Amino acid sequence: MKTRLTLILFAAFASVFSGCSDDNDATPESGTVSGTISPAHSATKVYLITATDTIKGTPTAAGTYELKEVKAGSYSLAFKAADNFDSPAPSTIEVKKGQTTNVPVVTFTALPANGFISVEISGVTYSGTPSYFFGNEYPMVWSGNGWPNNYAGGHQIRLTLPIITGVGTYSSATHQPTGEDLEIAVANMNNFWTVNNAMGTATLIVTSFNPTTKRINGTFSFTAEDGGSSPDKVGTNGIIKNVRLIQ
Repeated sequence: MKTRLTLILFAAFASVFSGCSDDNDATPESGTVSGTISPAHSATKVYLITATDTIKGTPTAAGTYELKEVKAGSYSLAFKAADNFDSPAPSTIEVKKGQTTNVPVVTFTALPANGFISVEISGVTYSGTPSYFFGNEYPMVWSGNGWPNNYAGGHQIRLTLPIITGVGTYSSATHQPTGEDLEIAVANMNNFWTVNNAMGTATLIVTSFNPTTKRINGTFSFTAEDGGSSPDKVGTNGIIKNVRLIQ
């Protein structure tokens, strides 16, 4: 009788411990995302983005990052570049339950010292490093061999920035009392188009502004007029990256 009771109790304990083991082995509902950026200091934030949620993290001094307890699913992986670096295009990654998604090294490109400007006119993209002239007040970008002496490369584009005080929208219709307005000049071998307070329209959206380094990022667009019968010059997809302000 004693022997049988011992066997029954042993079987009961075995059943209880077996049930606990099954619970511990259950697959977690979330996963982990890890990776590395290069150079190590080229980004300040990393984001996992869906239509309804954004998860963010901060890369370490060594350039590594790890986002834990990420719900399984498809995400857009994006970064906020540090000053002087250009962010790569977002990529799509899959997070699986109970697994770590190891992202290949993401490499950032260093921007020129003065930053980068680009804009599209009539299907052609003009881009380059801003230069400064007339008292170092006017950032500008051009194609060809220079402004305004040679137009062989197509359009010459000059972007005059207003006094930037922070993020927000700046319009050519808003006159700055200091006289430094948002103005744009476009020229080729045959004509000259302008945006200023009296002619054309332009909008600049500053998305980030560093008051210490005097650097801005943003977008812009414009419709420039020549004051005559020539068709307007429309600038679209204008991009400003880490442009240095002289103020």
